Amino acid sequence: MSRSTNRACSNANEFGTISFLNDQGLIFMSKVCQITQRKPSKGFRYVTRGIAKKKKGIGLKVTGKTRRCFQPNLQEKRVWFPEEKRFVTLRLSCAAMRTIEKLGVAHVIGDLRKNGQKI
Repeated sequence: MSRSTNRACSNANEFGTISFLNDQGLIFMSKVCQITQRKPSKGFRYVTRGIAKKKKGIGLKVTGKTRRCFQPNLQEKRVWFPEEKRFVTLRLSCAAMRTIEKLGVAHVIGDLRKNGQKI
C-alpha cells in the first residue's frame, strides 16, 4: 500500500511521464529531467551515536535507519533557441544545464526530438 496521497491518472502520455492528482485535484508532472532522465531515488537516513575513530573514539554505531527519497535538483528553465527564434521551456537538472552549455541548445533539442519528445 502506498503511503502517498497522490493517485495516478489513467492516462500516461506518449513520452512516459505520468500525470498525478493530489488531494486538491491539481495535476502535476513527474519529477524527471527531460535531458538526463534523473528522477527521485530511494535510500536511507542513518542515525548514529558514538565518537568517530579518527577523533580517537570507539567508532560510530548505527542506531536507526529511516527510509527517505533523494530528489533531483530540477529547475524550470526558459532557454533561447536561436534556430527557431523563440524561447523553449524545459524541466532540467543542473547537470543538464551544464550539458546545454557544453554541447549547445540546438544539439540537445535535436536529440530530444530524435527520441520522440515534442519541444
